Amino acid sequence: MFKLHAIRRKIVNRLAAVHPALCEARVMEALARTTPGLLEKTGVAGLQFTMIVQGRPARTFVAGTACRARGEPMTPRTRFRVASLSKPVAALVFLRAAAAGLIELDSPVEAELRDIPGLRGAAQLGELRLRHLLAHASGVADWHVPHTLEGHPRPTLHEALCGALGAGPRFDRAVGQSSVYSGVNYALAEHVVCTRLDCTFESLAARMIHGVEFGMSARTGPDIASEHDEQGGVLPHWVPISLAASGQVAGAAEIAAVAHQAMRVWLGHEEDAGLPRAIVEPFLTPHPTVERAKFSLGLHRMRRTSLVVWDHGGHRPGMRGSINVIPEACITAVAITNGDRGQEIIEPVLAMIRSICGCTLAGLPRE
Repeated sequence: MFKLHAIRRKIVNRLAAVHPALCEARVMEALARTTPGLLEKTGVAGLQFTMIVQGRPARTFVAGTACRARGEPMTPRTRFRVASLSKPVAALVFLRAAAAGLIELDSPVEAELRDIPGLRGAAQLGELRLRHLLAHASGVADWHVPHTLEGHPRPTLHEALCGALGAGPRFDRAVGQSSVYSGVNYALAEHVVCTRLDCTFESLAARMIHGVEFGMSARTGPDIASEHDEQGGVLPHWVPISLAASGQVAGAAEIAAVAHQAMRVWLGHEEDAGLPRAIVEPFLTPHPTVERAKFSLGLHRMRRTSLVVWDHGGHRPGMRGSINVIPEACITAVAITNGDRGQEIIEPVLAMIRSICGCTLAGLPRE
């Protein structure tokens, strides 16, 4: 009986992989069946999951609660402080600004960064370009972009870069030598671009991201999920200093919409994202530490089982999230939880998506 059930599920998965509506239905059915048990096992408060298949309308699944203290249920309209899931959105903002002629990716950034003590006078500063920052290849050491507790004094990004909350960033290798993940790259890019354009990142994002609404983490409200610790307690709200690196407020549907736009650029649907492929192409830079992995549009590019997947995680105390983009199947999936053990839910959910999508590969171009 078990063998027959396994064969049936494999057949259903194969059919789901080649038919978008069936793929969506298969995933939603599996989520409804497995998520309640995962939430109970891990103690995570809730899950919000969105998938977009081949440009069809987004499908969103929710389970659990947005805030245990207030007894608020998770809904498709619940928004999260999404931490590093902000970076793919920020990358699209910066690249669209370049496509609009507002900034040049290969222009020097020394003028905007020379007054930062940890970078001032370094030989690498004259070689640094905005493109290096967006590809995590600046040569600047990993620097934890600071946060402040809600209600406490909050320095500007420039003040934080200059050491207002501890030692600021510094170089530790040559510019362009390697692509090493570091939130400081997007914090520096935000400072450079917003100084050059005399604007806030929030206002620039509103101009460059069309049809998708994003807030920023300085905002609070009843529609924003609370973060929970492993015991289910609500955690205090820490406000990030850099909005581009980790400061956006969004739901899974908004993040999925932006990631899907980025994917369609690579598939040749440039009109959907408003980005010439020539601008995006150079962002496919080798990543030295993960086999076959690369950075592109703020996403990591790697092979998982038989699939090439672009992904990016985001975490902060009491929140875990992940993006999976599968170009070969034209599928984008985003899962966000509001609990410290959320990765124990996200990993099996996204593995299930990849299992269903893995059936699409016969006859498709492979790397």
